[in-house]
Amino acid sequence: MDKKGMYIQKKLMLWGFSIGLPLNLLSLVPGGYFEIPVRFLFAPVLTFGYIGLIAG
Repeated sequence: MDKKGMYIQKKLMLWGFSIGLPLNLLSLVPGGYFEIPVRFLFAPVLTFGYIGLIAG
């Protein structure tokens, strides 16, 4: 993999895990207030972290 690809991969992992993981932990808040946002908005953000992890 070239340097530009490695840079993009690291950015995907950094942004996906540093933003997506804490937001997905909101699903642990009791009351179910974050069920819809976690499933449909925050989980795709975490997916970018997984893409960066697997692409390497």
